[in-house]
Amino acid sequence: MTPQAIVSLCKAAAIFSIVAGGYGMILCVPYIMSTSIYVIAAASLPFIAGSVLVAGGLTSYTILLQK
Repeated sequence: MTPQAIVSLCKAAAIFSIVAGGYGMILCVPYIMSTSIYVIAAASLPFIAGSVLVAGGLTSYTILLQK
């Protein structure tokens, strides 16, 4: 693979990470609005994981755009 192909593949992976993290966060929102503390605690972990995916994807995509 050429270096340009690797950069394009990494950009696609970064965009996929952003989309997957955002989708996961959206799916957790109804459970976070629950009244049960157990449901809120269970839904907060995937929400945090989604935010980490979004942040990582945005960071890597920004770094790849500068090259």
